[in-house]
Amino acid sequence: MVSLPLRLLRLPMVVDNAPTSSTTRAKIYREVQLVGGWLYKEMANSVRTLNEAVPELLHALPNVESKRGEHLSRFLVDEKVFAYYALNHHGDQRVALWLKLPEGSQRLYLESGLFGYFVPPYVGHKGYLGVELNQDIEWATIEFHVREAYANVVSGCTVQSLEAITVQAPQRPLEPSEIDLILRDDVQQLLSHIREICFSLPEVAETKRFGNPAFLAGKKTFVLVGILSERMFLEIWVGRDRQVELAEDERYFVPKYTGHNGWIVRYVDERTSDSELRDHIVVSYRHFALKRMLKQLPAD
Repeated sequence: MVSLPLRLLRLPMVVDNAPTSSTTRAKIYREVQLVGGWLYKEMANSVRTLNEAVPELLHALPNVESKRGEHLSRFLVDEKVFAYYALNHHGDQRVALWLKLPEGSQRLYLESGLFGYFVPPYVGHKGYLGVELNQDIEWATIEFHVREAYANVVSGCTVQSLEAITVQAPQRPLEPSEIDLILRDDVQQLLSHIREICFSLPEVAETKRFGNPAFLAGKKTFVLVGILSERMFLEIWVGRDRQVELAEDERYFVPKYTGHNGWIVRYVDERTSDSELRDHIVVSYRHFALKRMLKQLPAD
């Protein structure tokens, strides 16, 4: 019989679904595989992180599909979500699973006094439990909670009826710059230059928007900085006419939520010229700045 993880032994069970099967479901990936739309490269002797181990763990269960997001990925069975993998969601610095557990389980774990549990945003009121993964929580506990969530959404399924999952645990925690890509050295170097340009303008302040750096002209945001698909971007206002023209260039795209107001996203890197950065930032600043701020700008 497979025993419960040590940290859960003293907790009363909400449902009688302790794992009993000793069959392993270990999978060794030694070549590039496309699994649920995710590209993994599992190589012998490679250093595994949560970004490899967690999707493999979830896909080790039968008929699991996944839909990847930039910071929040969904895992489904029978078209029903049972888990989310959240990586620095809205800048919370967490690496976590949000798991749809049986009724009463969320409260049980939250009141257990054990570390690493929280109520996740958006879905917490539906009974989802947040489990922080980059903490010192034994891998067997994470595997057990994943089985709990899976059995909870599959009709007629119990944890007892599931084969035990044995997926290799991550070999190291994620580094801060792997959780929040803004912390990468190359991004920080370019961000410093963007700050220099922004703060050369009157009455500019820096803040956060969804966990990413943003710059205010007075009280209005005129520059956003972020990472998309591991590429740094600058989001600025250019106006609708200019937006249509720039969108023809592959370095630009119209953002989903602000595009209708004339904003555009420009991918940037060390090759982006200083003059182009400055031009985009100043045009956006001029659009949002108050008249008294514009009077302080040097004459063109």
